[in-house]
Amino acid sequence: MSNELKDRVYQAGVIIPILDLANSTNEFVQRQTARTIFTLSAHQRIKDMIVAEGGLLPLVHMAQSSLTRMSKKNGRKSSKGTKDVFEIQRDVAGAIANISIGRGNKEKVAESGAIMPLIALTSSASSNVQRQAARALFALAGSEKNQREIVFCKGLLPLLNLLSSSKVEVRKHAAGAVANIATNKDIKSEIIQCGALEPLLDATKSSDKHVQKQAVRGLRNLGVKDINVDVNSCEYRRFASEMKFYVDLDDNDANFCDLKIIYDNDMNNNKNDDENDGDNNLDFEINVHEIILRLRAPKMFRVLKYNNRNDKNRVGRSSKYNDGDDNDSTLTTTYGSRMIWVHLLQFLYCGVIEKFENNIRQLGDECATTFDSLEELGTLFNIDSLVNYIKYLREIIFTRKIRHLPQPFALSNPCSFLNALDKNNESNFDDVTFQTEDGKLFRLHKIIVCARCPYFRALFLSGMRESRQSTVDIPWEGAVFERIVEYMYSGTTDISPDVACDLLMASNEWDMQGLQSLVEDELGRMIDEDSVMMILSATSTVKAPRLKARCIYYLLTNFTVLDVTKAINDPSIDKSLRYDVVDKINSWGFAEKADNDVSNSNEEEENVEEEKGFDTKK
Repeated sequence: MSNELKDRVYQAGVIIPILDLANSTNEFVQRQTARTIFTLSAHQRIKDMIVAEGGLLPLVHMAQSSLTRMSKKNGRKSSKGTKDVFEIQRDVAGAIANISIGRGNKEKVAESGAIMPLIALTSSASSNVQRQAARALFALAGSEKNQREIVFCKGLLPLLNLLSSSKVEVRKHAAGAVANIATNKDIKSEIIQCGALEPLLDATKSSDKHVQKQAVRGLRNLGVKDINVDVNSCEYRRFASEMKFYVDLDDNDANFCDLKIIYDNDMNNNKNDDENDGDNNLDFEINVHEIILRLRAPKMFRVLKYNNRNDKNRVGRSSKYNDGDDNDSTLTTTYGSRMIWVHLLQFLYCGVIEKFENNIRQLGDECATTFDSLEELGTLFNIDSLVNYIKYLREIIFTRKIRHLPQPFALSNPCSFLNALDKNNESNFDDVTFQTEDGKLFRLHKIIVCARCPYFRALFLSGMRESRQSTVDIPWEGAVFERIVEYMYSGTTDISPDVACDLLMASNEWDMQGLQSLVEDELGRMIDEDSVMMILSATSTVKAPRLKARCIYYLLTNFTVLDVTKAINDPSIDKSLRYDVVDKINSWGFAEKADNDVSNSNEEEENVEEEKGFDTKK
């Protein structure tokens, strides 16, 4: 409903009668009333009237009564009655959230008794109810008084449980609520000791930047700093963003190319000029990389090779091309225009077409011709992922509804790059060789290692002496570099304890953020009583805030403060680490806990002495 219509509703004076209907015991009336109030409550004047006319109490009553009815139905989501109750709960929680947003009403909402039922609603079997309840608590937690109330009502654990929800909006609002509560210094220790650290750390790796933002904010409020939002936290996005720089968007602007696609007008005499997308099809050429074409579009590579040999009769055959017949570095096409081919290649390299992704809300019918050409090429060359991607874009234009993509279509199987390596880590069509400290050789591809590793990109593009050598020396053992190679080509790798610390050092030194994140998570799972100090010490030489936080939390929850203090005072421990641990002992409430333990211990000793004294006198 538009704001203009809401103004008319307000001026008609129907808000108070609607609020009166909220007191009804009829479930159908409650459902329609809750929906109406939810819709209207986003309007500031209506929001203020609801509060002024005592409308909060009926909303809270509806929430409480719906919880009672749901308990009687045993939460059977499939029943019709249960669905109606879910709708009431969703709309009531949404209305309370709307009223709580902004200044002035947060504490009034809490005083009406809304916090307890909202916390209960976070455990609903409906994700829509969870979303609105978390959203309301997110807004209410902006008040210091409400922060204490949420903690007192045992709302922390339900909010932390929502951080593992499969729904992005639920996780975002739950993380935001925890982040707001964490601004209260008096509650910080309770948040940590409730187990908030690990769920928040996991949330910083969400594919959604808004979830990340709230989780990062929560961790900073808890004293875990140096963690930033990473738009490429998901490996497929990181891969796509790194590969896009190697597509030849303009003439000769891509590095390490070993092939050229040229448009052959002589082979296209049977086509009219007006069938060629209105673009200049004559004399264009595009630099490409053979390894990408072979792995992403093998039929296209064979077809263009056949065209290059002027054998029209064999175009489209499924027979495998004999690579040994022809060493020509040119591929010939008779299809489309340069613009169409740039779009196609960008999809093969990155999994998306950047021009469309960046303007996805503005896509219109003017894209139809381009889509037709891309879909035709996708069908001709058996690139099913491209055909599906174009269908997805067409659906956006038709419905104006943007669906969340799980991952770029062409990268649905990023491990396909591993096909470029054989079991001996030797490759096909390689153009660079690496040698490790123990003499192991790796024959790889510059486009992949440069896209995936900033260190190698700087090395090969800088013109340094090492970039011109036939073999590049690597200052790591073969077992370590083998894991790095596997990560560069597939986006994942097995991390065993014997190489984990070396991988942490290498990924940090070479600025491979994705690999370092994987290593930090794996090392975090390896933490135990024997390894915690060794892993913590490793974080003094690399920037690994997640891993450091996990180590400190493990120390403080598995050892006494006295034992931890003795351990960090060892001369081998870096001073900055010592400072971080002491800071967390105090800010996370473990110093107070230690004082209480000592006090309780002294009381027990005194009681024992009194008993002994009594026995002696006796």
